[in-house]
Amino acid sequence: MSDRPINRYERKYLDRAQSQERKQRLEQLLAEVGSPDERSRAQAVRSLCPCRGPWPDSVWQHIAAACQDPSPIVRLQALHVLEDTHGRPHPNAYRLLRKACQDPDPRVARSAADYIRQFRLREIRKQNV
Repeated sequence: MSDRPINRYERKYLDRAQSQERKQRLEQLLAEVGSPDERSRAQAVRSLCPCRGPWPDSVWQHIAAACQDPSPIVRLQALHVLEDTHGRPHPNAYRLLRKACQDPDPRVARSAADYIRQFRLREIRKQNV
C-alpha cells in the first residue's frame, strides 16, 4: 500500500471489508465451538477472547455454554475469556465464575477462584484511584 493518506470513501470501503471479514471469522469460530474434538472447541473458545478484539454480546451465550462443556480444557478456556474482559466484566461473568468454583475438576475451580480474586482486586484499585 502507498504512503498517501486514504480518503473517506476508501476508508469506508476498508471498514466495510474488515467488518465483513470479522463477521466471517466469528461465524467460523462459532462453528468450531460445536466441534466434536475438545482441542478444537478449546481453541475456538480461546479465540473468542476480548483481548483479540471486541465481539458482539451474542458471543456470551457461547462462552456460557463453554463453561458447561464436558471437557475441563474447554471450561478453562471459557474462564480465561470471562476473566480477560477490559473494563467492567460482562454481567453474567461473576455468576459463571462463582458456579465454576464448584467445578469437579480442581484446576477449573482454582482458576475460577483466582479470577474472582483478580476481579475484586481490580475493583478495589479503581476505588482507590
